[in-house]
Amino acid sequence: MALGIYEAKEFSTRLLEAVRILFDLTETARENNDSFSSIVAEWERYYLGVFNEFERSYMKSDLSATSDLLKLLPVIITHHNIHRLIEALNHELGNRKVNETLIPERVDDLIASLNRLAQEVRTMPSLLSNN
Repeated sequence: MALGIYEAKEFSTRLLEAVRILFDLTETARENNDSFSSIVAEWERYYLGVFNEFERSYMKSDLSATSDLLKLLPVIITHHNIHRLIEALNHELGNRKVNETLIPERVDDLIASLNRLAQEVRTMPSLLSNN
């Protein structure tokens, strides 16, 4: 499926719902000192699922030939940046607890990045409707 403006708006709803779940899960894991593996499992389900579907549709779309490509690019870049951050934390922590990280700023960065992603996804429909 190629990504049109309508599909991008539909994806923004699905992406935002998943990002909120991840944000809440990460904050709860930090507060309760839960295992990092639950965050990794939820992220992989999301990243390889709805986000992967969005990105593939985006790459096949007619939007890639327009200025809308640049409007949505930050959403894609932020996803990949969060993925690398989660990989780094997972490499360090594995199944250990979130608060056992040697670099607690990484968890703060993850929460801030998820919050920024939610803001970017939330603005997707308005970006596309302002042609």
